[in-house]
Amino acid sequence: MLTSKDATIVYETLLISPGMNEIIKIPLALRRKVLLMLVKLIEQAIDKDVVKEGLLSVLDEEMTEELQKTTQALLERGGLEQLSERLNSLNLK
Repeated sequence: MLTSKDATIVYETLLISPGMNEIIKIPLALRRKVLLMLVKLIEQAIDKDVVKEGLLSVLDEEMTEELQKTTQALLERGGLEQLSERLNSLNLK
């Protein structure tokens, strides 16, 4: 079993391997509730106020920005932009 540090090194290595910067298209069919939860999980993972440990420590600024764009695109395609914004405003209070 890998330690957290070893797993991080493996992921860092995989992320810089040839072909990992290629853009791919993924046909994806999800229920809206699953899509909303997926977006929220990604948002929590890239939250700048959270200390990044383990695998999340490999997130650099470029990857974080791409994940933010991806979550926005997912919300748009799922028609959940306004719902997500309202849920986020509830969390701020």
